[in-house]
Amino acid sequence: MIKITRWQTAAETNRRDQVGGLLKKKHPAVCEVLRLRNGVNS
Repeated sequence: MIKITRWQTAAETNRRDQVGGLLKKKHPAVCEVLRLRNGVNS
């Protein structure tokens, strides 16, 4: 596992939320899939 700093993790989360927000506007199902996949990965 690669160690990630707290700042990098927060930046990644923010970026993912922004992308998720854009996808949700275009296609709610895509956001749902991403949410489920993130749940499995974590």
